[in-house]
Amino acid sequence: MTPDQFDEFIWETIPQQLFHVDDTDKDDESGACLSEVILVRLIASTPECLNYKPLQWFIDSYVPKSHEVKRLLP
Repeated sequence: MTPDQFDEFIWETIPQQLFHVDDTDKDDESGACLSEVILVRLIASTPECLNYKPLQWFIDSYVPKSHEVKRLLP
């Protein structure tokens, strides 16, 4: 992955995949947060993106903060 491909991945590919996903949407198969499932699948299909940014950066950048709060609550 070149720097230009990485920029396309973070500025176009990921946002396009998450565009119509709401914070409350769940994955039909797993019941997990849909935005998280989409992000994990994108990173898994393009693991070389982790050469540019760590996994935590992707989570902080693309997973809604409301999910973090909900996970911490009993």
